[in-house]
Amino acid sequence: MSELYPSIGQCAVVATAFKVLLFPAYKSTDFEVHRNWLAITNTLPIQEWYFEKTSEWTLDYPPFFAAFEWILSQFANLVDPEMVKVFNLEYDSWQTIYFQRTSVIITELVLVYALHLFVKSAPPNQKRPAQVAALSLLLSPGLLIIDHIHFQYNGFMYGLLILSLVLARKKSTTLASGLVFAILLCLKHIYLYLAPAYFTWFSGKPGRRK
Repeated sequence: MSELYPSIGQCAVVATAFKVLLFPAYKSTDFEVHRNWLAITNTLPIQEWYFEKTSEWTLDYPPFFAAFEWILSQFANLVDPEMVKVFNLEYDSWQTIYFQRTSVIITELVLVYALHLFVKSAPPNQKRPAQVAALSLLLSPGLLIIDHIHFQYNGFMYGLLILSLVLARKKSTTLASGLVFAILLCLKHIYLYLAPAYFTWFSGKPGRRK
């Protein structure tokens, strides 16, 4: 298998190099959305995060994503303090651009790790299809456009979803799988559509899971 396909790590290195080249690329309004959320969470007390309306791009993601932005904002403040000022609308210094682009790449390591576990935990007769699927997702043009041009953090959250699915494969890590999925829901509410499938799986008889 290794003779036919590059490893997850090799593809991650190549993909990262390409993503770095995209740093000066087009930025959608979501770039300013996340800059504003960095400013809100860094500057204001937590009770005001969801009520700040200086920018039209108000904070409207679940609490865990707000906490995620707060963590990023601690580093953002060190890179360029002007970036985390609420009234600095549309601020896009090169430090801001490089920091925000880099934050997407670094958090995407969660996806790389999850895909590694996905392939590693696959049954022997499914290793090759699992690796093909993993490499297809890692090198997905759609994910590249959405996260590294349009500007989002979907790779990071896909990583949590895949990690949850990998943990669900074993009965001993079922609880951890549910916990990771719960964290994912608290990061982005769009994953709520998967909740019925998780409920059905977790409510099944223990004997169905190995």
